[in-house]
Amino acid sequence: MVKNFLKNYFIKKILSIIGALYVYVVYISSKKIFINKTNFDKLILENKSFIYALWHDQLLLSPFTWQTKNRIDILISNHKDGDIIADLIKYHGFNSIRGSTNNPNKEKEKNSISNIRKILKSLKNNISIGITPDGPRGPRHQVSEGTI
Repeated sequence: MVKNFLKNYFIKKILSIIGALYVYVVYISSKKIFINKTNFDKLILENKSFIYALWHDQLLLSPFTWQTKNRIDILISNHKDGDIIADLIKYHGFNSIRGSTNNPNKEKEKNSISNIRKILKSLKNNISIGITPDGPRGPRHQVSEGTI
């Protein structure tokens, strides 16, 4: 039933708007600590693209950590819940690359190579990439093989 619910275009749009508002409220009501921000600031000032890695459980607040006008594309899964996340981050000024970087040796993940090409093209065009190295399936806070 939930799968059918998430197939509806309008439901996904409403959920992404509600999610964007919720994330904004959480952000403005939270204490923020930026660690090792000098490296980030240096790359931004030099106008260099880079891979911006953050844990999967921190993805929704990531638009607020990106305090620059420089473009960034976030890698988001092609699943139906990924549609909601892609729309949600768009409301906060992020673009998305839809897909994954799972192990390209597995048959079901043959599109990984195509997504890696998109990532490399963005980096060459001075567009930074946001990626969650632990992915939605975890294990939590451990870098997955696909990321490397």
